[in-house]
Amino acid sequence: MRKRDDNVIAKSSDGGITGIQEKINNLEAQIKQQPAVVHDGSLIWKITHVNDKLNAARSGQQRYLDSPPFFSSPTGYKMCARLYLNGDGNQSRGKFISLFFMLMPGEFDAILHWPFNFTIKFSLITQSDEQPNIDEIFLPDSKSPNICGKPLLKPNEPIGIPQFYSLDLLLQKYIKDGTMFLKINMEFGERFQILSSKILPPLASSTCTSSSIVATDEKRQSTPDDNMESGLCII
Repeated sequence: MRKRDDNVIAKSSDGGITGIQEKINNLEAQIKQQPAVVHDGSLIWKITHVNDKLNAARSGQQRYLDSPPFFSSPTGYKMCARLYLNGDGNQSRGKFISLFFMLMPGEFDAILHWPFNFTIKFSLITQSDEQPNIDEIFLPDSKSPNICGKPLLKPNEPIGIPQFYSLDLLLQKYIKDGTMFLKINMEFGERFQILSSKILPPLASSTCTSSSIVATDEKRQSTPDDNMESGLCII
């Protein structure tokens, strides 16, 4: 009969427990790093390692980043943003960052109002007291079912601002420790104010200030040049 080596068994057992514990610790760390799901129509998107991701965009390895999904309410619209760090299209590539908005298939789409007809506000958030936030407001084309209609099996076509902000100025003024912040906000009250301003006197409470542009013309609002499938949610 083979003699049992208690020392070997003990070492193997300890090693197995340690390995399992390491896996548990790694999973817990990954869970902590996952962004919380947002249900108020507003997402603050933290993008790290910007230079590495910009180089990947320039080389064509990964042309765009998709934000984590967020929701207008616990039973509301499901949405996300798409960012081209090196710009989208010939007039923007290498000169501007391009930012787009997409509706995604959601669990409660059957009971929501369609087409989607709310304004969207994009903000590049400053990390310095010397620089202001950069804000842009636009109203997606509710007449286009591929953009504002109820999503079916995949996200709708992106819509947004190809020349959202200068790439050079972004790198100079809005990146700190390799990180930038974007905010995407579904403006529940803005649509009435912006549309009504065309037929009514200006509203004193309107938030469409000089730093916020209503991007409804073709030069400011468009869909991306490419029709690639939705990429991974990368932060």
